[in-house]
Amino acid sequence: MKSLYEFKPSENIKRVKYENIYFLNNEFYFLTLDKNIQLQEVKLLGGPEHSDCINKNEYIFKPNIKFFNNEKEINNFLNKEIIEIKGISNYFSHYYEHNIGHGLFDALYPSFLTLHNFFYENNNYTNLINLLHVPGWVCPMKCTKDWVLLIMEKFSGNKNLLKNNLDKNKIYKFEILIAGSGYCGYSIINKKYITPGKDFNSLSLFRNRFYNKYNIQRKNTYERNNIIIIESERYSTQEKNILLEIKKKLNSENFNCEFINWKNYVNFKEQLELLNSSYMHISSSGTSMMNFVFLNEKSVHINLGTNNYTDYYQTKNNEERFLLMDIPISLLSNDIYIDYYNIFVHTKILFEEVYNIILKNIKYYNTYLKNTNEFNVNIKIPNFVQVWRDFCLSDVYNDLRDENNINEIIMGMNNDINNGLVSVRWIEMISLNYSPFNEKYNFISPKNSKLLEIIKKK
Repeated sequence: MKSLYEFKPSENIKRVKYENIYFLNNEFYFLTLDKNIQLQEVKLLGGPEHSDCINKNEYIFKPNIKFFNNEKEINNFLNKEIIEIKGISNYFSHYYEHNIGHGLFDALYPSFLTLHNFFYENNNYTNLINLLHVPGWVCPMKCTKDWVLLIMEKFSGNKNLLKNNLDKNKIYKFEILIAGSGYCGYSIINKKYITPGKDFNSLSLFRNRFYNKYNIQRKNTYERNNIIIIESERYSTQEKNILLEIKKKLNSENFNCEFINWKNYVNFKEQLELLNSSYMHISSSGTSMMNFVFLNEKSVHINLGTNNYTDYYQTKNNEERFLLMDIPISLLSNDIYIDYYNIFVHTKILFEEVYNIILKNIKYYNTYLKNTNEFNVNIKIPNFVQVWRDFCLSDVYNDLRDENNINEIIMGMNNDINNGLVSVRWIEMISLNYSPFNEKYNFISPKNSKLLEIIKKK
């Protein structure tokens, strides 16, 4: 049976659906009678390839084309024992050692967008996963490896199929195979500085599917009573003690507040159940905050930011930095209210300042979110995000913009070109002139440096 395909780009992201595609000799093959057919490559990795150790062929997908003169030739070629993979197979790459945050939002969520692009989002499907192994690198966290794979399996509704384990000596026929996770992960940088999927309400659909697959009845606003503060290795000892004191004070005032270390919740369903009963989630930036996505609608997430992020440039220049970091996925949410602690002004976690922002949001939840029937998120966009959007997109500055330089910066942050920017892909660093986005380095062209100053003054 000959192969068929459909390319369906969305938000400038390439995605493809194949029917009757074959895997043999460790390669995918598209069987056709059309001598003029051309296929496009799609990317399988949702986030950047940050290790510089993985061959591009491990996360770029384009089947080989095998031409035939007629259907009889195809049938003769396939006159062998064939293992048929029925239904939808969703093909993507995933770092086996990566933690749960990257596993869910640089691998599973991007593949979910691919599903949503071609099919109803509640369809069961098979994860076809190409596991990536970075030589010599072992993630120190427990929440990785097979633990993440089991969560992916639960989410899909079918057993995982690991491409690495397919028998090279056998022929596999995939009834339907979809792919195209590239540039959809939360670690990816784009000109809007927002993770793809907002217009399709994809983050809410992603959360809802998790609750359905784990058979958890979602709680309404009057059934939620928890405030949870999330442990993070980014906190100093002093900051952690302050957060514990805030927890103590909130509990003394009859608010039910817990200080949570996700490492103590080895069962992912238990994590979801806690989030289901919570109306406020408070955390540092980084992967420790990523579970906020599983809050029910009309809940609150507070990003405390961090002063603890190191990379080559920070170490070399002994530079003090204050970051919010994972804003793209925060802006993706359509039904969770996001607030930001002003780490840029306060520079660290302070008792009164954090306590006050919590109280402010408790009041907002109780007076508005808890009672409203029609809820539209009042999205707070940090100033540096607006600076970035104007820098990249505003027509007002077309004549002042060095477009090629901006594209090079974004490509470096996504590691499409290896210029050392993938570890400094937080765009507040540009607004704040942190290294390497200052006069010590030449990553920002003179023309764009002038443009940034104009926009920041505005």
